[in-house]
Amino acid sequence: MAHTEPGTSLRITPDWLRAWERRNGRLREGEVPMWFSGYTDRYYKPFPEGSRFNDRMLWKPIVEKSEPGWVAAHPDTVELLHERGVRTW
Repeated sequence: MAHTEPGTSLRITPDWLRAWERRNGRLREGEVPMWFSGYTDRYYKPFPEGSRFNDRMLWKPIVEKSEPGWVAAHPDTVELLHERGVRTW
């Protein structure tokens, strides 16, 4: 799992993806990449214990800058994968 500074989210850029592919092999048409964020039930608590606006996934990382955010593909990465026929959803 990649780590970022509090208040920021890791962006999977085309360059990051290409470096990953050099080590692991190119993603092929029809494959579906999954980004491991490290978000588990350890952080997310269902309602009523957790509030969708106050839990770690939605509020604290960005607004309070209390911890790192979540993994997200950069729009250019999504386009690159789409052009190759790799499924992004």
